[in-house]
Amino acid sequence: MADKPTPTNTHTTTIRETRTEKSGGSGLAFVLGAVVVVLAIVAWFLFAGGGGVDAPATGGGVDVDVSVGSDSAPAAEPEAAPAPEAGSGDGAAPAPAD
Repeated sequence: MADKPTPTNTHTTTIRETRTEKSGGSGLAFVLGAVVVVLAIVAWFLFAGGGGVDAPATGGGVDVDVSVGSDSAPAAEPEAAPAPEAGSGDGAAPAPAD
């Protein structure tokens, strides 16, 4: 009897486990980055010194003089509204005479 060749079957099984942990660091970094950008913009406007508008070269600005006095008498009280005519036909009672 002739020897039968032994079959060579090589099977390889690979199992890989990947575990991911949730991290809140990326969301926090995004919020922190947005806060830094907003603060940088606010600081730029505060410390820019109003470079867009220059003061006049005369050394002054606008000279405003306001004076309020109370030398006059107080304002008179407004007059009462006139009474409606007796025959106006609106059904309202006439106003009493003074």
